[in-house]
Amino acid sequence: MSSLPFGAWDWPVPISTPELALLELLADVREEADFSAADKFFEGAVNLRPGLLYELLANCKQVKTKRLFLWFSDRHGHVWRKALETEGIDLGRGKRMLVKGGAFNAVYQITVPRQMVKENENTLF
Repeated sequence: MSSLPFGAWDWPVPISTPELALLELLADVREEADFSAADKFFEGAVNLRPGLLYELLANCKQVKTKRLFLWFSDRHGHVWRKALETEGIDLGRGKRMLVKGGAFNAVYQITVPRQMVKENENTLF
């Protein structure tokens, strides 16, 4: 969390960093339309900081959010993803059905919309 000065008195207004904003966005993903919106944000997320991401993911309590973040990160293959350490990030146990009738991703044990699955991805239909 950061802040920016605002108004004549330079009041500090809290703002999320891009890394935190993406995690906040993923916490509310519920339907296929949410996946599409999140996918667009991840397309443009080329300058994220791996050190900050690790800290945020390690402290995040929502297993769904962490798994989705890593799935979207893998999907887009940005340079920062290669530098992001994932050891020490608790991804919980068990499968999570995020989309009814979706494709199951075996790596993160989540269901994602079928139309978002790439041909070479490790999924089951």
